[in-house]
Amino acid sequence: MKQVVLKSVFKVFLSVILLQSTLYGQSIDVEKSTADDKYKGFDFYFNCGMYMGNKFTANYYNGISNEYVSINRAVGNKYVKEAIENLILANQNVILDADGVSLSEVDRNMRYNVSFVFGFGMLYHLNKNLALTLSFGQTRLNALGGVTFTYNTGVAGNERPQILRYHLNGKELRNFFEIGVNYIIRTNPHVQPFFELAGQLNSVKVQHADLVVEDRRFTMMDMYAGQSYVPNSGLTEIAPVLGGAGGGILGGMGIRIPFAYSIALEPVIQVQYTYINLEVNNTKKMMPHYNLMVRLIVGDRIFSGNYE
Repeated sequence: MKQVVLKSVFKVFLSVILLQSTLYGQSIDVEKSTADDKYKGFDFYFNCGMYMGNKFTANYYNGISNEYVSINRAVGNKYVKEAIENLILANQNVILDADGVSLSEVDRNMRYNVSFVFGFGMLYHLNKNLALTLSFGQTRLNALGGVTFTYNTGVAGNERPQILRYHLNGKELRNFFEIGVNYIIRTNPHVQPFFELAGQLNSVKVQHADLVVEDRRFTMMDMYAGQSYVPNSGLTEIAPVLGGAGGGILGGMGIRIPFAYSIALEPVIQVQYTYINLEVNNTKKMMPHYNLMVRLIVGDRIFSGNYE
């Protein structure tokens, strides 16, 4: 009899524990669902900052690494070379013989200036921590390098041997389209670290590739569809389309600093490991590039008037 009673009591006790566990689990699920619902929705943002392009593709503009940008279109054309020598004679204290100036060295280690990047995008928060992201960005890059010219220092008046150094300059436009995910850690209401990962499509367009002598630009691009430049010949300039589409991946991290009314600032560091469609010495490859930006975030609640 006692065993029967003990078994009954044990069964009741076990049932109570199971009921409490179920109710507690349901309560947690409800709380989690409520918290997730609170954060669901869109964030929109504008960002700007610094873009550091990998110098590998900067050598596209040195005039000797590919057929599309050639320094011979300047120094190899007798009319352009004559214009270059006239500028040197007018601005430098040198005397040129019949051979004029000769190309001595071309920079094989060009680089990009740090450029300004801007963009905009949106996040759709699936729950408290995870969001889908969609963004667009644009930057203009300026590639810098140099060349040296020599001349006959044995001519009377050229007693001081020296070289003449001038600039190489390339300009390009890059656009970025990215789709990915963002994971935010909301343990602190005032400082919320986050991580992001995205796939990227990009496009690059070459705008200029010039040899700059005494502040005058001489293009190294084929502006005459394969024909040599002849002054007053009626040739029509047709700018070639150089560049193209590429892609890769992007990873980043930052800190969200919330303010009132669904507004926040986000300092962000990103690394892009991407393929840029510019050929250097018969090679196109994926290389790292870097972003350092600040985002201004505006949540969709601000448009609805719900500031909770």
